Amino acid sequence: MSFTFVLRIALIAGLFLLPVLAKAAGTLVPAGAERVAQHQEPSGSYALPIGPWDGGSMLTRHSEGQVIQTAWRWSGTGKSTLDLFVPLREKLQAEGWSLIYECEGRGCGGFDFRYSTRVLPEPDMHVDLADFRYLAARRGRGEETSVLSLLVSRSEGAQAGFAQTIEVQPATEPPSLPIPAIPLPVAAGEIGAALEAAARVVLPGLSFASGGAALSDYDRAPLQALAAWLQAHPDREVTLVGHSDATGNPESNLTLSHRRAESLRLLMIREFGVAESRLKARGEGDQTPLASNDTAEGRAENRRVEAIVTPTR
Repeated sequence: MSFTFVLRIALIAGLFLLPVLAKAAGTLVPAGAERVAQHQEPSGSYALPIGPWDGGSMLTRHSEGQVIQTAWRWSGTGKSTLDLFVPLREKLQAEGWSLIYECEGRGCGGFDFRYSTRVLPEPDMHVDLADFRYLAARRGRGEETSVLSLLVSRSEGAQAGFAQTIEVQPATEPPSLPIPAIPLPVAAGEIGAALEAAARVVLPGLSFASGGAALSDYDRAPLQALAAWLQAHPDREVTLVGHSDATGNPESNLTLSHRRAESLRLLMIREFGVAESRLKARGEGDQTPLASNDTAEGRAENRRVEAIVTPTR
């Protein structure tokens, strides 16, 4: 019986037994470690780091659903951070998680990386800025996708080891205003109406080469229509969400889809005069195809960017 099913039954019955649910929550249980803290949000969001802190920014994947943040502690292990980290990574992979990103200490961005992501406070979670390891992973596809981060460190002299997991599982309740999971492309003249009706639209006329982030070709009319809609609605912002075909591995596809969205964002700013503050970019990888990835035509259709409306107040 899945954890999600158990939680739904509890909600229906009105049993908000958080200590009992906490015992079952989360995927990763480090062998020999004591759980020292756990926070749960039935409906929340998490910016999952999928790249290093680099020159003032960090690539993240926005995820929404049930957020479970857990801290674990080993006492007197004498083990290195790597010795603690490797078995946990292997356990995740054995349970079907695909690694998106992995780094250690300075390679992650050191101080800036640590203080730009969510970490439980001392004494529950301790991070040695010169000695920590991190990974991000995902499991499932589409609406059933879960994501997870793992952060491992230890105290000076290896007197204690620490691990933190943040897992985002699919929401236990459907959204009150459901949005179509896979919107269809529309003509340029229908961009504004589609944004008003559904708050999202696939932008037509964009061409990306397989494996490439730069636009190989584009139709100006839909982009001009998007810019005009933003100008007419100064209280709105738009997130450009990139998608890839299923060629390659999940990690590279997620990064590539973000780069495609960012490529379009920069084009909209440079060529169509959209203010930088009105546009954001993120990637969803190959999780929500529009067409079959078994044909060249289908893969080309899946390499796309959607515009999703975000109210600013």
